Amino acid sequence: MRRYPRWFALIVLLALATSSAQAAPPVAPIRDVVDPYWGTQVHDPYRYMEDLKSPEVQTWMKSQADYTDAALAKCRSEANCLHDSNNSTQAHPFGSPD
Repeated sequence: MRRYPRWFALIVLLALATSSAQAAPPVAPIRDVVDPYWGTQVHDPYRYMEDLKSPEVQTWMKSQADYTDAALAKCRSEANCLHDSNNSTQAHPFGSPD
C-alpha cells in the first residue's frame, strides 16, 4: 500500500485551512521577457522575480510570507496537523471514500 509523504498531507491540510481564511494568495504581476534559443522564442513571464533586490519583488515576497504566516497560524500545531492528515490518508490512501 502506498503512503503519501507527510509534506503532501500538510500542504493539502493547509490548502483546506486557508480556503476560508483568505480569498487567495498575493498574485505576482506578469512581466514577459522573450529570449531566442536556437530559433525558438522562449517566454519567461516571471524572470523579473530573479532580482531579489527589486522593491517590487521584495514587496511581493513579504506579502507572500504574511499570507503563509496567516495560513500556518490557523493550524492548531504542526504535530496535530500531521497527525490529522496522516489519519485521513491512511483511511483512504488513494482517493475519497465511496
